[in-house]
Amino acid sequence: MRLFARDEVDSTNAEVLRRRDAGEDGPFWVWARSQTGGRGRQGRQWISEPGNLYASTLLGLTGNRYNLTQLSFVAGLAVFDATDRLLGTELVAKPALKWPNDLLLDGAKLAGILLESESRHAGTGHTVVIGIGLNLISCPDTGLYPATCLARHGIETSPGKAMELLAECFSKRFEQWSGGQGFSAILTEWKSRAAGLGKAVTVRGSSGDLTGIFSGLDDDGALILRDSAGRRHKVLSGDLFLEPAGDLSGRTGRAGS
Repeated sequence: MRLFARDEVDSTNAEVLRRRDAGEDGPFWVWARSQTGGRGRQGRQWISEPGNLYASTLLGLTGNRYNLTQLSFVAGLAVFDATDRLLGTELVAKPALKWPNDLLLDGAKLAGILLESESRHAGTGHTVVIGIGLNLISCPDTGLYPATCLARHGIETSPGKAMELLAECFSKRFEQWSGGQGFSAILTEWKSRAAGLGKAVTVRGSSGDLTGIFSGLDDDGALILRDSAGRRHKVLSGDLFLEPAGDLSGRTGRAGS
């Protein structure tokens, strides 16, 4: 895949769409050393200091291959794979995937993923942009979740090296998803790396907090939560907290890491 490197952009997702509108066909990556207007899920600010990895890729999908939910799991596994290789085998700390789009290290947020899509003209399919931020040397002190970076765990690496690994790992996971194994294989591997599975969690959504046991994922990637009365809830979106609802006070500040 082609790679366009920039010193600074407002956001790598926005730069991808500008290049597409200028005639660049996907797939390709945009990588920037810093962002002035980086954003995360639900319009939250994404702190984008130099030294971390900020990258987005453009995909063109048609028919049954267009599925944002499935692609978020594909991207999550790719970020996990790249991070695991950067960590190596000597550290006790291992990364974990937090539903729906985050990567944790020792319980703190290390990376996030933002997916956006637009319909192509004349109904010829969709373009999908996948933006990824990976904290290498710094992270914000405030946000919805505690944050961390690889440097805090003794890992020194460059954004260029991280970009190289991410592109390689994403290509492999995308091929796994689109080349025959399908989403069931992706989902199985994602669940084996999931944070909070089988434990009490809280999901904060537009209608309020829901607390229960994170009992698994549905076939479409939705989170399955069982409350104290044993009722089964299928959660399609929201912010997952790996702690009881009573401990979430003060977690309403700006996000981004």
